[in-house]
Amino acid sequence: MHASQETWMRIHQRELSGKKAFMTQQLQFRGSMLTLLKYMDPFNATFRRMGDIPATF
Repeated sequence: MHASQETWMRIHQRELSGKKAFMTQQLQFRGSMLTLLKYMDPFNATFRRMGDIPATF
């Protein structure tokens, strides 16, 4: 999984969801698309929790 620093900042600041970033190709993922879709809810929960971690960009 990789994205630009700007995309990670927007996800961290909850301006962009992981799902939307993936669907708009701002977040790239290598692997099984079926597995990603199966676990989309936990995937998004992880990104929401990221916003609780103090970070400086």
